[in-house]
Amino acid sequence: MLRRFCQLFTIGVSLAISTAVLPAQAQYARFTRRSDTIHISGNTQLGGAATYEARVYLEATGGLIFNEWRDGEEDKLLGVTGSGFNAYSWRIAGYYDIDSAINIPLNQWHHIAYVYDGTEERLYFNGVLTTSRAANGSIRNHTDSNCAIGAILRGGVADSFIGLLDTVRVSDVARYSGNSFVPPTGDLTADANTQLLYNFNEPLGSTSVTDLSPRGNNGTFAVGFTGATSPQIVASESVVSIGGLIALQGTQNTIQPVDFTFRPITGSAFTRTATLNFAGGYTIESVPYGQYTVSIKGAKWLRKNITVNASTGNVTNANATLLAGDANNDNFADISDLLLLIAHYNKVSPTSDYSDAADFNCDGADDIADLLLLIANYNKQGNS
Repeated sequence: MLRRFCQLFTIGVSLAISTAVLPAQAQYARFTRRSDTIHISGNTQLGGAATYEARVYLEATGGLIFNEWRDGEEDKLLGVTGSGFNAYSWRIAGYYDIDSAINIPLNQWHHIAYVYDGTEERLYFNGVLTTSRAANGSIRNHTDSNCAIGAILRGGVADSFIGLLDTVRVSDVARYSGNSFVPPTGDLTADANTQLLYNFNEPLGSTSVTDLSPRGNNGTFAVGFTGATSPQIVASESVVSIGGLIALQGTQNTIQPVDFTFRPITGSAFTRTATLNFAGGYTIESVPYGQYTVSIKGAKWLRKNITVNASTGNVTNANATLLAGDANNDNFADISDLLLLIAHYNKVSPTSDYSDAADFNCDGADDIADLLLLIANYNKQGNS
């Protein structure tokens, strides 16, 4: 096919639209890898009109949401570009995608829609028209094309989008017109014009999804090409809580502030601070869904990294043990920490010569107990 796939071919004027759309569903499909895919068992049949729409929570730019493709025969596409979103219907307006000409804010819910009415193609973002172009003719169909949500085999493997999908619907009618409309909320509904509809209300852990359209083209996870991986059906909260127990080696007072740095598979790292309770317990609220490497660091203890999967709900067992001996908080237990302890050796709180940083067991004295903890971990380095 001569069309250049996912070209950033901008039509119209760039707009800055950031109004978020709130979902109202029980479950979502979460796509965390570029190879995540749902293979659609059949095909859509379109003609002189169409709507492709989705309610999506993007955590990264780029990738496909919906694609139905056969080389030289059919291409129906709704995807994410480097800054916005795009769509294509073979071959009513030439060989190039229509691009949204906007910057989509990440980590928010949005409704995106492509509409073709027989004379014009339009893209809508959260119910607002962003771009349009003239088009005519019938959208090409094929009975034996690849059809998928997320990644798809089209010559090579084309990447999935990254984020949450609340609903996706393909229709053989132009559902939206004009310069704006009120975006639908909650479960989208099927009618005689619906060619594909996934609302992702399947139970957690499901490996297939039901097509609610009259065509009944159900989807199967992680099928369609070598290396295909599975998205997940996750609970509806857009954020979760993460908690557990942190053992601070040697301490007699666990009520200490600890930093938790969350590094997701995609996206930017962020840090939260929690004060442990008397048993070393903690809970961090409002953490976005995801799979994380969590770096845990206390001011006197070496950093410890753990893996936390928060993609299916709240986590209560994110536990770790932090080793003592880092008096200067540089993530090493070494000569500099020893010299600091020696400088304050045998001093007790609240005297001015007492060093809280060198009091590894938090008993109010810089003494032999702290020295033994440092010796036990001497020349050790925390995780990076």
